[in-house]
Amino acid sequence: MALALLLLALGLFLLGFAANHLITSSVRISKYFKVSSLFIGLTVIAFGTSAPELFISAMAALNWSGALSVWNVIGSNIFNLGFILWLSAIVAPILIKRKIVYRDGIFLLLITSTIFAMLWD
Repeated sequence: MALALLLLALGLFLLGFAANHLITSSVRISKYFKVSSLFIGLTVIAFGTSAPELFISAMAALNWSGALSVWNVIGSNIFNLGFILWLSAIVAPILIKRKIVYRDGIFLLLITSTIFAMLWD
C-alpha cells in the first residue's frame, strides 16, 4: 500500500513536470518560429492532452477491440463537455448567445444520434 502511494505521488510529480516542460517548450517553439501562441496551443498542447486517448485507442485497435476505441473517444468527449465546461462555468460565468446554443446543440444532437445509430448492433 505504501509503495503504491509512493508510486502515485512520483507519477503525479512526473506528470506535473512533463506538463510544465511541454508548455514552456511550446512557448519557445512559437517564439522561435514567430507563430501565434494560440496556434501552438491548438496544435501541440492539444495533441499532448489527447495523447492518452490516442494511446488507448491504438492499443484497443491492435487487440481487435474496436468498441473500446469508440467508447474511449465518446467518454473523453463527455468528460470534456461536461466536467471541464462545468468547472469553467464555476470559475467564471459563461455568457452564450441563444443562437449559438441552438446551432451547436442541434449539431451535437445530430452527431450523437449518428454515433448511437452506428453502434446500435
